[in-house]
Amino acid sequence: LMTQYVEQSSKRTHFDDHFMYILNGWDYGQAGTMNNKISGMPTIDGSILEESKGTSGGYYVRWNGKGIVVNPGANFLKYFHEQELFIKDIDYVIVTRCEPEYYQDVKAIYNLNYEHNTLSKELHIIKYYLNEATFEALSTQLKPRFKQERHSIQCLDLYQDSPDVETVNLDDVITLDYFHTLPSSSQNGEASKNIGICLRLKKGTSFDKAQEHDFLVIGYLSGVPWDASLAPHLSNSDIIIGAFEQTNPNDYNKVEFNKNSLGYHGTYNLIDQVNPQLFIFSEFKGQEGDIRLEVAKKLRQDFAYKKNHQTVTLPGDCGMYIELKTL
Repeated sequence: LMTQYVEQSSKRTHFDDHFMYILNGWDYGQAGTMNNKISGMPTIDGSILEESKGTSGGYYVRWNGKGIVVNPGANFLKYFHEQELFIKDIDYVIVTRCEPEYYQDVKAIYNLNYEHNTLSKELHIIKYYLNEATFEALSTQLKPRFKQERHSIQCLDLYQDSPDVETVNLDDVITLDYFHTLPSSSQNGEASKNIGICLRLKKGTSFDKAQEHDFLVIGYLSGVPWDASLAPHLSNSDIIIGAFEQTNPNDYNKVEFNKNSLGYHGTYNLIDQVNPQLFIFSEFKGQEGDIRLEVAKKLRQDFAYKKNHQTVTLPGDCGMYIELKTL
């Protein structure tokens, strides 16, 4: 099977560049019927399972011949291969959340790349950039097997005396900015372990003398409650992907914010203060049923009277394709 896989990937003659796939969604079984045991979504009679598993998967960005994966949870590789992508199309893996369900497929990516490298004529190296908790959980499992893989695993550390934003150069034209998702510490005095990120994609060939308008910026937040410090970190974002997760009457009516997720009120504030060209809300828990279209309609209604807001708001689901140069 691996021999066929390597041969199939080597025979591909054309591959798009400068795009993003949303590969996060609810799992669907045969004939488009939802697998309720996995998704926790409504059964055919409309009832809700007590344990809602929510969406799974992750995100894939392709820019200047490099592939970037963000938070590859359960089913990521399944969704990834359904788009006719191969393991050699992954160059960087970024994990921003501490919960295992958001990095469940990292080890599978690592193992598949090893199997691919044993049969392929060219060695393919994947670099891993992991938040502190994920680094502690996975670093011993992602040990280099080839000399060229040395230093391929990096911890995205944040310290008390860190600047507001830390920056890592992934490539000559790709940088990763990451930051605390709370100003400096949470209410119990512990630093927030989940991080927010911005991918800064240079439209030219290098960073030399680059101005802000020479970049396409993709911001991503997950497992994050609304906080006023988020907007400045994402202020230059052209695209923002926000994990909606869940809502309740007070959140939906903008009475108070969720304590552990953006929800509706946090999503609204983020759009209002940053005003990106495109906002994709994703990662629904599913306790309320499938409310994605209702959320999209309500957001558009709430912003309809604000003429200075041109943000397009869309629910993200598995297979959504965005051409990054034209949006």
